[in-house]
Amino acid sequence: MAGTDLTSSQLALGGVPLGSSLDEEESFALMDAYVASGGNMIDTAEVYANWLPGTQSISECTIGNWMKSRGNRNNLIVTTKGAHPRLPTMEISRMSREEITEDVDGSLRRLQVDTIDLYWLHRDDRNRHAGEILDTLNNLVKEGKIRYFGCSNWTANRIQEAQLYAESHGLQSFSANQPMWSLASVDPSAMEDRTLVVMDEELLHLHRLDQLEDSLKADKVRFTEAEIAYLTLLDDET
Repeated sequence: MAGTDLTSSQLALGGVPLGSSLDEEESFALMDAYVASGGNMIDTAEVYANWLPGTQSISECTIGNWMKSRGNRNNLIVTTKGAHPRLPTMEISRMSREEITEDVDGSLRRLQVDTIDLYWLHRDDRNRHAGEILDTLNNLVKEGKIRYFGCSNWTANRIQEAQLYAESHGLQSFSANQPMWSLASVDPSAMEDRTLVVMDEELLHLHRLDQLEDSLKADKVRFTEAEIAYLTLLDDET
């Protein structure tokens, strides 16, 4: 993962059903099989699966119990998402410093770890300056609660706003993005949840340019200025 010391397996395991539609025994067996196949990142979130009755944040709790049982925390990229609106009030964002910190602290307890390797913001608040949010995340890095952070359901413009703020203030910025990306074309106007952001041309363009820039910085490939201009033009035309 560019800009980090994290190396993720090609496939992450989705953690939505862990502890809910799959009981603990079934969840442990699934995670054991995933790790045995070379996987090292289980995608979960504070909100999984709070839409069902029972223990809140059961996915995180189940992963935490499994890691403790197996003693394998150091073999995994421990990751989770937070700052999701409360389900009954999806129109009310939870992106203040206090709310993000509250979610991080809760995830640390449930996952039974001292630090989270990759922490994702599950939603955005476009009425809040991206710099304020980055300041909060960088403070959490300084406190040792998280190591790197990413975003989910952020638009290309908002990601760029965050990147520019980080660059101009000498701060750590997003290391990854987790959009809704499907082989099928998604019509955002047909989705009930208006806080979701799907992969669109702007986001795809941003990712392609970032990938090119990362390759150049790492000296993995060598392009002339003319070749870079041509690749950028090709991307603009797709």
